[in-house]
Amino acid sequence: MAEPMTKDEFTTAFQELYKSIYKTVFYIIRDKDLAYDIVQDAFANGYKNIHTLSCKDKFKPWIIKIATNLAYSYVKGRQEVDIGTIENIFLLEKQIYGETKDDVSRKIEQHELKNEIEKTILSLDKKYSIVLIYRFYCEMTYEEIAKAMNIDINLVKSRLYRAKQQMKIRLQRNRLVREYIGCVKTDEK
Repeated sequence: MAEPMTKDEFTTAFQELYKSIYKTVFYIIRDKDLAYDIVQDAFANGYKNIHTLSCKDKFKPWIIKIATNLAYSYVKGRQEVDIGTIENIFLLEKQIYGETKDDVSRKIEQHELKNEIEKTILSLDKKYSIVLIYRFYCEMTYEEIAKAMNIDINLVKSRLYRAKQQMKIRLQRNRLVREYIGCVKTDEK
């Protein structure tokens, strides 16, 4: 039977592997702080269960497997935040522009949220993104949009409905938007 890993060997392995494991976990969950926590947990679990490792040479794949399992467990277990209606997202975005708080981290979050909303709109098919822009940024009526696009008002309504549905789906998949909306709802309670 192979000799168990010593504390010094474990510490050395931790120092050598930390960056690569951190990157792996970060790419899975896309959150720097959480990736740091998961890597720490992985090494703590590894240290606690080092006696189960039969060969020191298998330490690297073993600890990577522990870290990725923890990361995937987090991804699988997190709950989706209901972002509400797209109208509320646009109202939130307008509110962000109106805020004058001095909290730098809050301003950065708000700027990132604004960018994510804009990217989401621009990722939609052009016929949908333009209807959203006209309706929510230009504050045009259905009739005005129909005239501007030279289409029937029913087609405007249909495109707006589809655009909001697609945007809602994409925003619900966006980690930053879910976290921000979750924080706002928590702050309101």
